[in-house]
Formats: sequence, structure tokens, C-alpha cells
Amino acid sequence: MYQEGYTGASEPIENADALLLRMGSSAQILLNSNNRYLSRDSFSIAHELGHYCLPGHNQSQYYCNVREIFSFQSSNQKEREANRFAAELLMPTSWLKNIVKTSDVSLSLIKSIAEACQTSLTATAIKIIGICPDRVGIVCSEDGIIKWTAKAKSFPYELRTGRVDESSPVVDFFETGDLPEGSAQVPSFFWISSPGTHEFINEESVSMPYLNAVLTVLTLPFDEDDDDEWLDGDSW
Repeated sequence: MYQEGYTGASEPIENADALLLRMGSSAQILLNSNNRYLSRDSFSIAHELGHYCLPGHNQSQYYCNVREIFSFQSSNQKEREANRFAAELLMPTSWLKNIVKTSDVSLSLIKSIAEACQTSLTATAIKIIGICPDRVGIVCSEDGIIKWTAKAKSFPYELRTGRVDESSPVVDFFETGDLPEGSAQVPSFFWISSPGTHEFINEESVSMPYLNAVLTVLTLPFDEDDDDEWLDGDSW
């Protein structure tokens, strides 16, 4: 299905990461040859295949830039649909659930799945967040501003918006280009609007220099006093 109706090529493209051109019943996908990230190419191809295959995606041309392909909170419904198509194509839910069931969600797990599937860290994190039972949240910051957040159903708090807290290690990246490695326990108010019973939260971040952005994975430490409903083991 995906190999007979389209062809692909790579060349410099201005103001776009990938391009779909319909030609009758077939189409051509063009990738920006200036892209230095293989994972972005893989997801971009899958994203454009979404435009080619999904009902209602009838435009003759789709010029998709990096923010449309990797945002996952685009105001454009068609771009969101193409992203979901790409994520499912490259990381099938049934396969991914079997992995997440036996592992705690962490930045290391997200990186390993992203490498195996040749997907971006953002796409991988979003997909995992949507299916895992762990109390995990993710935050994407750009230029020191929290651009978007996502959380698992079992994560009980609202994540902050606005500027990244000036005391957070993430700020170091935007000020110096350096980002501390590894997991750290930080005050919950760095990332949570109303921390409630959790004074601290586990924070682990990775920089995305091509977007001047940081992806932060947040997990709540286990507390014996936690409500059972937060540990939603039936979410599968």
C-alpha cells in the first residue's frame, strides 16, 4: 500500500522539512536534504504518508515544516492527524504496550525506543505518554518558555505554563547551552501548578538544539500514602 502510490526524493526545500506533491493517483514525497537528523526524516516520511492515505487529506500539496511535524499540538487538525498516523505506523500501539508494561518510563527508555523506531524523542515521548500507566508528564520548553505539556492519565497534577522556573536546571541550557545529565529530584513547583502532597518531583531533560528546545520527563516519586486511584493499573 505504501510503496506503489508514491515516490521519494531528497533536495533542499525552503521553509519546509518535507513536502507531499500529488500527481493524479500517485504522489511524490520530498525531504529537505539539509536535515541532519535521520529520525526526523523517518517521521517526516510517515507524516507525509499520512497526508497521502488519510481520508479528507485532499490537498494537491502539503508543505510541512519542523514545527508542524513535531509539535503534536498544532492548531491544524490535518497536521495533528498526520502526526498520529506517523506515530502509529512507526510505533504500533500493541507492540509499544508490551515494552512499556515491563519497564518504568524514563528518558533512557524513550531514547531506546526512538532509536529502535527511528523516530524523534518528542514523537516517542508523546506516544508513550498516551498509553502508559505510570505517573509521567512531559514538558517541551523553547527559548525559556514552556511551549506545551502532556501527561499520562494517572498523573494527578496540572503542569505549569509560562516561563521555565529560573531555579530549574533547564534554564542553564537557554543561558549557557549546557544541560545537566541524569535524573534529579527538584521542587515540584518548578513544573506543577499546585503540587499538593508531593513536595518533590523527578526531572530528567534532554536538549534539542535544532529547535533551541528542551524535552523534560517528569515522574512522581512513589509514596505509600498515594491514593490507589492515581496508580491506575487498569489503564491498559
